[in-house]
Amino acid sequence: MVNHILFESKKLYFKEKGKGKTIVLLHGYLESMNIWDDFQAELAQHYHTIAIDIIGHGLSDEPREASVEYIAEQVRAVMDHLAVGSCSLIGHSMGGYAALAFAEKYEQRMEHLILLNSHPFAESDSRKQGRLRETELVKSGKKNLLVNVSISRSFTKENIGQLKDTLNKCVKIAQETSDEAVLCAIQAIVNKPDRCHVLRNMKRPVLILHGKQDINLDQFCADNLSLPLKARFIELDNCAHMGMFEQKDACIQHIMDFIGAPSSN
Repeated sequence: MVNHILFESKKLYFKEKGKGKTIVLLHGYLESMNIWDDFQAELAQHYHTIAIDIIGHGLSDEPREASVEYIAEQVRAVMDHLAVGSCSLIGHSMGGYAALAFAEKYEQRMEHLILLNSHPFAESDSRKQGRLRETELVKSGKKNLLVNVSISRSFTKENIGQLKDTLNKCVKIAQETSDEAVLCAIQAIVNKPDRCHVLRNMKRPVLILHGKQDINLDQFCADNLSLPLKARFIELDNCAHMGMFEQKDACIQHIMDFIGAPSSN
């Protein structure tokens, strides 16, 4: 069921399915909650799932602020509205950065943290330069070029051939994201702080699912993740940056094994 709340006078949409332990799904850059459609449908057979359209994406209103902390507060607001005391939080890419911001402030409201194709590091100088080029493309009216390049780089070559309909869906979602929202998302990513300390100090279990062919995640990040004692790090074969599509079944199984048997909150 799709519903919305008012968050700081902005409409914030979410999709709720299933019963049991609560899982919140946070999409990434150039995405919307619809990227989770198949993923959420399978998890909803066992859990209470909530996929959120981050402000500026999908059905939600345009953003008024550009920060991952702003996104974390949206998660808190939806949980409050639904009277969800705690959840397992899954963040893809930028959604993972926001999940870490949520964990830093609201760890007591988490059962598990799951980072999918994401990491705790601040942007490197080279990554910031890349984001600047993306900003220039959007401002010069070439957002669709950015979309096509970014999404094609997010899948392995093999998966591009096998998942054409999925890739087209991702392109459509990204193209429908307004220029303003894309620019705000880029700014949020560039300005995110290093949150390795959050992982190091986490008392809740952490799972990191990383694509072996993910060129969007610097090798430095893959080699230097500061994992807490209860963390698991799993590399996904034949997977770049879109684990929910490229290795959907494996990701769902890893998540279910990690979270444990379904039960009510």
